[in-house]
Amino acid sequence: MMSLVSERGLSVALFFKLLLMLFTVIASQLSYAGVWGEGKWGTMQWGEESEAPSCNTYGTSGAYVQKIFIAYLGRPAAPAGLQYYANYLDGDNAGGKLILFDDLYYSTEAEALYRTSTLADQINQFYQFMFSRDALSGGLNYWINQINGGFFTVPASAAYIADAASGPDMAILDAKQVAASKISCAIGDDASKLSSFQANLAGARASLAGITTAEEAEAYDGEAELSSIIGSARSAPDSWSREAPNAREANEDAQPIPSLPMLGFFILSGLLGLFGIRRLAHR
Repeated sequence: MMSLVSERGLSVALFFKLLLMLFTVIASQLSYAGVWGEGKWGTMQWGEESEAPSCNTYGTSGAYVQKIFIAYLGRPAAPAGLQYYANYLDGDNAGGKLILFDDLYYSTEAEALYRTSTLADQINQFYQFMFSRDALSGGLNYWINQINGGFFTVPASAAYIADAASGPDMAILDAKQVAASKISCAIGDDASKLSSFQANLAGARASLAGITTAEEAEAYDGEAELSSIIGSARSAPDSWSREAPNAREANEDAQPIPSLPMLGFFILSGLLGLFGIRRLAHR
């Protein structure tokens, strides 16, 4: 009898301890998701400004993804692709970059852009996408040697050039990122807008190509530019307009990677379930 009472008391204590842990995990998950205040993923605001939350561009990881899309493809990332790759970077920065680089390199869009280009042409195209200029001869030769020597892959070279930007080049790239984010936000979760945007990626490239200053980026109207891109989707004259988009940018592919708090929630739920079964066994 004594052992049974002692075991029952221990089980009750364990039960409340697990309940407390479960509540802590749920609270952390809600905060992490941006439900309570401004979490990692959320941009929700409280008070007078809560009716007009800003667009979610997925923080530092999202900014990096946007920069690489500009550097390698010359256009804004669609929202689903932005989220998809930002989630990977948040989970594993180095591994996420490899996934991003590989997906862009092997995409049908990149194939259409670069299939007839020499390596020098590709590098100059990166510079045009990012800085609206060709590479200087020294930089061009350096990157040709680095890639041919196996020190960098082609998409990794574009990323490194973007990361190493400074001075006027950095200012231009920053301006293009601001404009690109406005396009991504204008697309939002509207499937029709996304489809029309993907039907005229050349128009999206042309729109970003004209941005070279912070003032131009500030004045850039993402909604109006997207409307222009969508409006000319069926009449874009060059071959870029027929490119297939990156598959990861379809809305249904933007599945978030489980976070540690979410995994903790599932684990604790399982423990509580087992605990309940154990209690029933003792009744």
